[in-house]
Amino acid sequence: MQEDKNKIKLPKFDPTLFEEERSGLLMDPEKVLEEAGISEGEKVADFGCGIGFYTIPAAKKVGERGIVFALDVNKDFLDVVKSKATYENLSNIKTILIDLEKVPLNLEEPIDWVLVIDLLYQVQDKEKIFEQAKRILSKDGKVLLIEWKKEETPLGPPVKDRVSKEELLNLIKKYNFQIIKEFDVGRCHKGYILTF
Repeated sequence: MQEDKNKIKLPKFDPTLFEEERSGLLMDPEKVLEEAGISEGEKVADFGCGIGFYTIPAAKKVGERGIVFALDVNKDFLDVVKSKATYENLSNIKTILIDLEKVPLNLEEPIDWVLVIDLLYQVQDKEKIFEQAKRILSKDGKVLLIEWKKEETPLGPPVKDRVSKEELLNLIKKYNFQIIKEFDVGRCHKGYILTF
């Protein structure tokens, strides 16, 4: 039997990587938001929300009295968030197309939580993300920061692209945040809850 030269060869897929209960590999947004302490009626800004992996669960958590601002530089991602919100019957999500590295973010009122999840490794100007968070947070506001561990993991970006704990701690200190909680998020991520 002759092999097709145009056929793409992919590594064998291991579906057990995606069985959260068995592997503890992936994040569970509902559990993470619960552990963070996000509650009904709060205002949340999800920086670099992507397709809403945290946006949708956060909107359910804060309920009708709360609001989630879903921010991303990619309009297609925001369209997916809007579709998911409609499907889930959620009217408390506001999408904002913005490049957080270039455009100052101004929201109508102070925010209780800023979510910075798997974002820092993707941006050039990490300081801008901290500046934006600090600008919009209420005086008692918090940041939920989750990044890939800077080590080999079964999933994730190349280790060289990930943010080291030392770099994170330097940014946290520079912007006068305090770590009030540090925790593992699955086997591939590290989580921090920050406040002023």
